[in-house]
Amino acid sequence: MNKFSRIYFCIILLVILSMFITSCSLIPFASNENQIQEYLKLKNYTSRTKHTGDYFSTISILRVFDDFSKPENMKKYDDFWDDLKDMMNQIQEEVSVSVETSDIARFNELEYGQSLPVSNHTANIIKIAKEAYELTGGIFDPTVYSLVDLWAFTPRFNSLSYKPQFPYDRDRTQEGSSLPEEKYIKGFVDLADFSKIVLSGDEESGYYLTKNIEPVTIDGVTYQGKIDLGGIAKGYVVDLAIKMLNDAGYAYGYFSSGTSSLGMMKSATDESVENGTYRFDLQIRKPRKGNNDENSYMSVAIKDASISSSGDYDHSYEIDGVLYSHIIDAETGYPMNTLRGKPQKGIATVTVIGRSAAMCDALSTSICLMELDEALKFANNIKADYKTIIVLYNKDYDYYEVLTNIPEDEYHIHDDAYRIASSLDQAGNIIYRGTLLK
Repeated sequence: MNKFSRIYFCIILLVILSMFITSCSLIPFASNENQIQEYLKLKNYTSRTKHTGDYFSTISILRVFDDFSKPENMKKYDDFWDDLKDMMNQIQEEVSVSVETSDIARFNELEYGQSLPVSNHTANIIKIAKEAYELTGGIFDPTVYSLVDLWAFTPRFNSLSYKPQFPYDRDRTQEGSSLPEEKYIKGFVDLADFSKIVLSGDEESGYYLTKNIEPVTIDGVTYQGKIDLGGIAKGYVVDLAIKMLNDAGYAYGYFSSGTSSLGMMKSATDESVENGTYRFDLQIRKPRKGNNDENSYMSVAIKDASISSSGDYDHSYEIDGVLYSHIIDAETGYPMNTLRGKPQKGIATVTVIGRSAAMCDALSTSICLMELDEALKFANNIKADYKTIIVLYNKDYDYYEVLTNIPEDEYHIHDDAYRIASSLDQAGNIIYRGTLLK
């Protein structure tokens, strides 16, 4: 009897590792010598897992498959983990808004028209953010930071010693906070324009970031534009980690930075090796309760790809029956699904699977802010590079609709409160077949 593990991931909060027992005697998938040799090599593989909570206020997890019966492979793995932590620490020190000396924290203290030099990592993340900003028609916008702070979703509000600091701050209520005043919402919308954040220079001569967002004045107090790269920084770390793993010769395993950004290589569990798929079984967390006690509603078979999920359920609070989320629309100044009236309805969560974890982070967040027709058009336009899962809800109903362009044989829904409400046309485009938003 051989021991194998099936690895389950619940994006956003859940990572579950389950172990099973099975038997093996054949290589049913092997059709050539290379496959046979790979199979025999992997039979000696076991996995090792490391995790840390020291970076980006979340848990990062590394799992690698290798022949760990060899001492040199254990040392290689330990050394790699040290290098990976050094990379995470460097990026956190350079881009975190919570680190006072970071490029982004210092940039946020600048006034209109001022510039400062930034690191290569900061510049690279800005470049990816600019690409996402253009791709989404401005929906992905890191300059929404002032609005996120206005709605009480920035890190300072998580402190047990929180006290109102700015004129727009409210006393914290049992639910989270009272609602901001309209004058601040309208004013801070004018501070959200990523096109006016200018990156200049190059890697050889150095990069500079310039703030060209004009300030706004409300009740005699002037507010400057600010940015936060947290929406894609963890995905950027995942992308670097996967590159580091590949450069080190690893091909089997995964890395997650936080619970919403994951980079998958191949799986070397006994089951995936036996069936020749080398795929992980990715469990996607429910945005709302369903008809069973499981935390996930859907599983997806996946390898050699990155994944991100965004939604309105973790960083949120409810006031007078309305759910307010940390995902803020830079155009309206309001959280997702709060301008459609009661009952609330729309997109609850989006999962994007593709080549870049940073871009998956940006796209999953952006789709959450789109109307359904716009979201489907966008998902269909990017389908060659990114697969999409969208969950719809209507507060008046006790079930949810799932839309996806993932092939049917690569996923399974295991809670009947979540119902497939889409089909694919001949071009592979998602067609909405549901009724919750009609």
